[in-house]
Amino acid sequence: MTNGRVGVKTRSPSVLLESVLSLLRDKQFLPCKRDKSILSSLTDMNNYPIKTPKQLGSVLQGYRRERGLTQTDVGTKVGLAQKAVSKIELAPERAGLNMIFKLLAALDLELVVRPRGTPAPRSEW
Repeated sequence: MTNGRVGVKTRSPSVLLESVLSLLRDKQFLPCKRDKSILSSLTDMNNYPIKTPKQLGSVLQGYRRERGLTQTDVGTKVGLAQKAVSKIELAPERAGLNMIFKLLAALDLELVVRPRGTPAPRSEW
């Protein structure tokens, strides 16, 4: 599949999702910059384990994009400037917990802590 530019290929969403799932099975965490674009474009990100600060920013960005929201939309919900949302997505390790929790609230997400390797609980739905 090409995106209109000569020699540049893009992947279909299903191919992208398969490559992400393969990547997640093969690695315990995603430390590479190349993984950021994959994480922020996931369409089914329920119960995604976050093991590094960079993953947190990418996953938050992915959830925001999945909901069709801009950084300004999200920030307005909880009193954060667009620039603050951008900084959290790009460098969450520099953000305070209060800012991260505000962004989580704006995206209607919650933080769950569990021992590593524990499978995510299955919903009865």
